[in-house]
Amino acid sequence: VNLALAGGRGGGKSYGALLVVLRHVEKHGSRARPLLIRETHKALLEMEDTLAELLHAAYDGVRHNRGEHVFRLPNGAVVELGQ
Repeated sequence: VNLALAGGRGGGKSYGALLVVLRHVEKHGSRARPLLIRETHKALLEMEDTLAELLHAAYDGVRHNRGEHVFRLPNGAVVELGQ
């Protein structure tokens, strides 16, 4: 799924995109390989922290490689962030 969200600051676009990712990995399990792109390293780290909170709340046993910006979920899904 390609997703483009537009609008001003503070509209919840990033959080909404993370919820779409959460739904996607739940639906597709081990076939899910979403990639989230951020323009700046700071924005990438902020999104990574928020995603970590969401995934750890939804799943037990999430593995997170912060150096590679990769999450591995117990259902086999892999979520990657990039710049």
